[in-house]
Amino acid sequence: MINSLQAYRFFFVLLILFSHFHWQGTPLSLIGGEYGVSFFFILSGFVLSVSQGQKVKEGTFNLRQFVTKQLVKFYPLHILILLIYVILDIRDQLGENIIKALLNVFMLQSWVLDNTYNFAYNGVTWFLSDIMFFYLLFPWLYRSIMLSGRKQLATGCTLVGILLMTIVAATPEVYVNTILYTFPPVRSINFAIGILICRFYKSDFTQSVISRVNNNDRHLTIALELSAIAIIVTTFVLYRFCPPRIGCMVFFLLPVSALIYISAITDNSKGLLTRLLHNRQVQTLGTITMEIFMIHMLIIRIFIILRNNHIFTCGLTASVIILLVTTIAAAYTIKKFYADKIYSIYKNRIVYHEQNN
Repeated sequence: MINSLQAYRFFFVLLILFSHFHWQGTPLSLIGGEYGVSFFFILSGFVLSVSQGQKVKEGTFNLRQFVTKQLVKFYPLHILILLIYVILDIRDQLGENIIKALLNVFMLQSWVLDNTYNFAYNGVTWFLSDIMFFYLLFPWLYRSIMLSGRKQLATGCTLVGILLMTIVAATPEVYVNTILYTFPPVRSINFAIGILICRFYKSDFTQSVISRVNNNDRHLTIALELSAIAIIVTTFVLYRFCPPRIGCMVFFLLPVSALIYISAITDNSKGLLTRLLHNRQVQTLGTITMEIFMIHMLIIRIFIILRNNHIFTCGLTASVIILLVTTIAAAYTIKKFYADKIYSIYKNRIVYHEQNN
């Protein structure tokens, strides 16, 4: 496990949360959703390649077993929250849409070029629709990127880059969000970039840099950690100048890739930033990222209902603190007493099945 990236997961899920919490009509973070989603898509490709790539190379990777394992981790929570949203919609007389509900159940909502379908009910779960598509592509993408020659890879990357920029330029304004932000085939480029980072990470050049960092090359470590901080800050500053069709995805490809790569390189260093990211409490928060991601929209909706009914009349700072504490506490509780319990039952059944066959 690369602990620095585990910590960054918490940072980026907070950006997503802040982008969905509006105060007086303005989200607390204008950059959060796009930045966070790009990070998690690219990170998924990188982490999956590091952890499962060798199995793909050896032909022992079981796609069905892997997908089932991932579904067990988040699908029960997805269905539970969807049911709560349906109940709330009926309560608030917002009506119900069977097609939208079914698309959510089967995690196909991001394939419809309509944001009213993409973001229906628990709006963030379009992410799950995309990520499941990426998982299905993973063995093929891994072999195509990791096992191809340099010239072949360079040609492939060039063609994909041209294709992406063509799509960005040709997409009608009305479809910018649905095609460039949520549509699985387009967003799979993020996932593929994560695999590409893995290839560079495993190169002789990178391993030599890691060796220097691990041998306490202070100047190199400081330079890399300062670069990581500079990437985050610069991305925030420059985002405001980006047109939507660039800012929804393309703008983040390079900075997020660089941040993930640098974090992986310095993970075993003794740098100040690395020690901060390795803090036990920060690591614990990183383990509940999926739960925070899945439930934060529901908590925000409940918070707004309470505020509109004048049960909460506090200011912005107090509201943010209450929202964060409530979301983190709820995520931790759900993970410990719901998600982990279900996953434990699944693992025990797998072990039992293996012992009796």
